[in-house]
Amino acid sequence: MTDEGDALLVEPDRRDPGTGLRAVLVDDTAEIRMLVKLALTNAGIEIVAEAANGEVGVEQVRLHQPDVVVLDVAMPIMDGIEALPLIRAHAPGVRVVMLSGFPASMMGDASEQAGADAFVEKGHLDLLVRTVLRVCTPKPVDAR
Repeated sequence: MTDEGDALLVEPDRRDPGTGLRAVLVDDTAEIRMLVKLALTNAGIEIVAEAANGEVGVEQVRLHQPDVVVLDVAMPIMDGIEALPLIRAHAPGVRVVMLSGFPASMMGDASEQAGADAFVEKGHLDLLVRTVLRVCTPKPVDAR
């Protein structure tokens, strides 16, 4: 892992060919990024970059074109709600899971209105992993 300002570039050290998913983590708390990275990596998801604020997160998404972004709602410089439309502009097909210490009753609707695919409260890593896998699973096409 190399540190370039607020962006942490992650050298791919293991990749589960069962998922093939690539993720960018955006959260201002290094400990949260570490826990989320561990949980997603253990599920076979490659973490291609990390960022400590929305502005750097947008740039990392532009550079890496991940399958999914785990995006904190409340961050300095640029929050997740503000970063989300910029992320979508740079990577239209990316899935975005908003992560917050605030309860879903407070931030879930705002996240959905901003265009997030899902919202997960911090502290529920198992739910976060399941949610990331769910939003990245293609929906079956109706054969009618």
